[in-house]
Amino acid sequence: MKKPNNIKKEDIIAISSMSDGILKESKQKKLFKAIKRLETEFTITKDEHITCSVKGESCDARTRAKDFMKLVEDKNVKCIIGVTGGNYLIEVLDYLNFDLIKKNVKWIQGQSDITILLYLITTKYDIQTIYSYNANSMANISDEEYNNNILVLKGEKIIQNDFKYQLIDGEKQVSHWVCKQDVDLTGRIIGGCLECLMDLVGTEYDYTTKFIEKYKNDGIIWYFDIDYMNNEQLLRNLWHLQKLGWFKYSKCIILGRVEETSYTGITLDETLIRGLRELNVPIITNFDLGHTYPRITIVNGSIVRLICNEKEHKVEIIN
Repeated sequence: MKKPNNIKKEDIIAISSMSDGILKESKQKKLFKAIKRLETEFTITKDEHITCSVKGESCDARTRAKDFMKLVEDKNVKCIIGVTGGNYLIEVLDYLNFDLIKKNVKWIQGQSDITILLYLITTKYDIQTIYSYNANSMANISDEEYNNNILVLKGEKIIQNDFKYQLIDGEKQVSHWVCKQDVDLTGRIIGGCLECLMDLVGTEYDYTTKFIEKYKNDGIIWYFDIDYMNNEQLLRNLWHLQKLGWFKYSKCIILGRVEETSYTGITLDETLIRGLRELNVPIITNFDLGHTYPRITIVNGSIVRLICNEKEHKVEIIN
């Protein structure tokens, strides 16, 4: 597993509109605030479409791919962060030069729709990627979240603890990781936004089976960020992935915070019991992950130690 070079003070970080861009003025102000925050330590460059958005994409797929590859090939750029998520990054894959991505290993970070690119790069090319904030979300996050993210980019093997709260309408509400049994294990972590991962299943870009076979001796820790999926969809998708063998070497399944919705009345616990009934591994829910705040920074493809019990909830990057 290849780890990109650690970033250093004054290195160049590029903001990429590989999915959608930021069009609304209020959101652009938030983005520029995030860029200023990054500029206190790094030099920031950006592609020309980060403030464009037409029908859910910053520009057409070919142009997005071209813009992204320019940043990949630029030797001065040490890290690429998606500006925002969206819906159509998957269309870019056909136009990317993955040979050049392999030759120009650097940190690539994002969340939500950016899952498509991160997951493929890690599972096919054995390059670690970072599932954390898109650039537009970095303006108002806590110092702890921001510093955790930056320390990971700098190569620090940090320990991240349960934040013990969730932000709802700007207010802190008590929130903890939930585990039915004590967890203390190590494994290789991989995952992303589940809605996006389902788009990859069965395509030429799905290298999951080869990845888990290669790293089966480490054991796989799966994490899933769920955006809009209800419990009925979640059950069917987990059943689907299980039947495809994705969970063959699983050591743990992690689900981020979800808005528990159902039109049949099925609960999240019932969903997990039925959707993962053939597995006998710990399941952690309400993890600091998802389309909510605050969030843990995860390095796809890394070895982590995961602890969850009555006294402590934490994840440590080992390698």
